[in-house]
Amino acid sequence: MADQLTIHPETTLVVDRCRVIGGKESTTEGIRDERIGEARETERKTIVRIEDVEERETAERISALAKGIIRRYTTSTLIGSLAPRDRVAELERELGPVHAQASAFNGRAHYSRVEVGILPIPIAVALDAECARALADHVRVSLEKLRDLLRSGELSGARNLLRPYGIGNIDQLAVGVQADSIRFALEEARERLSELARKVKGDGAIAETPESIGRGLDLTMIESAIGMFTYGNAPALQTTGS
Repeated sequence: MADQLTIHPETTLVVDRCRVIGGKESTTEGIRDERIGEARETERKTIVRIEDVEERETAERISALAKGIIRRYTTSTLIGSLAPRDRVAELERELGPVHAQASAFNGRAHYSRVEVGILPIPIAVALDAECARALADHVRVSLEKLRDLLRSGELSGARNLLRPYGIGNIDQLAVGVQADSIRFALEEARERLSELARKVKGDGAIAETPESIGRGLDLTMIESAIGMFTYGNAPALQTTGS
């Protein structure tokens, strides 16, 4: 068991600046507002006006494409999306063609405009003890959730959790042996997920529930990683150099 989790020294907060502006307007009208005893009941109707449906849908597709790339390169945490600096550089390169696509769209659009970009903020040295401890909790709880989904035979839940927009990049939060521990846990989870899917599908000869199959999976690396980030009643994480 490690004494502390050392966060990646080049951890960067990635602020998503992708959005669609204009071409759509929403208004709300009150339909009913009455008092019943001590309670009050209200009913409202929202009216959405889109100037050019096809143009707006194109704008939203471009924005969604950019947001998908951002999710693929970052790890979602309670303080926002995080990634090491080298991954942020890769992210910015992959966003380049989408930014060009947005610029071309903006040049011909009449009502809507697309913004594509990120705001990278280095944060590792700025984390205080409370925030660092919360990130350690995030790592441990995420791995526990992954373990429990596999044990329960929850194929779709485990598969979704392992995607980049789930916890697929969570090893980026740490360095050294701790990052390796998380990475090995994720690799094991993917292997066990394939094993679970194969056995659930089966050959029709033996009827076995996903739950019973899940209970028999070897999740040694996941359990080991959970143990590494469990510090009695006080999980802790600190930044390099703190």
